[in-house]
Amino acid sequence: MILHYENGDIEYAFTKLKEIKRTFNPLLKDQAYTKEVKLLDIFSLIVKHPDPFGNKSVNKKIDDYLKLSQEMEPGANDVINYNAWLISKVKRQDYYQVILQMVD
Repeated sequence: MILHYENGDIEYAFTKLKEIKRTFNPLLKDQAYTKEVKLLDIFSLIVKHPDPFGNKSVNKKIDDYLKLSQEMEPGANDVINYNAWLISKVKRQDYYQVILQMVD
């Protein structure tokens, strides 16, 4: 979903978002997946807004998400660190540079 967004295919990213929500709907109702639900809600706003990272309400939701999220765990098997990706978008920085800052 994020990779399609990054490649500029917003429509397909939105389609994948809806598919993820539909496929995992029973799981997403579980309290254990609160973080994932919040991320999907944020992503829903991102794909619907023409300039999401310049929007105060979107940035507020991102800030709230980042406050609830854990610190980055170096060596984790994450393909994309969601916190780093969101921070890179809000600060308009390179994702890799944000990862390096988080590791330091």
